[in-house]
Amino acid sequence: MRIGGSIVKPYENREEWIKMVCELKYSTVSKHIKSVHLKDIKLVEGFPIHLQECSPGKGDIDLEKVLRLCAGLGNEISLFVEHMATHEEYKEAVSYLRTLAKKYDIDIV
Repeated sequence: MRIGGSIVKPYENREEWIKMVCELKYSTVSKHIKSVHLKDIKLVEGFPIHLQECSPGKGDIDLEKVLRLCAGLGNEISLFVEHMATHEEYKEAVSYLRTLAKKYDIDIV
């Protein structure tokens, strides 16, 4: 693909791209984290890159890793789920996250 005289190659491995972005963000700001708005996203194919927000567990983010990283912060933090369309979607999202957290002996109240 050619844009403005430079060659732009769409990212071929979306999982690696998302992992790289998440790890960079975490390593940069982890000591300042007090709360997490837990979301999941799908990387929509095409150009420009488009990230579509979706319910936890229905996207491309490794939420197991996110929960382990949150647990490793060494202090209590608040986790928020937001932007669901219905009360049922909220219940489903929280249930999914509690199930994941239980695998790693992480308490979510």
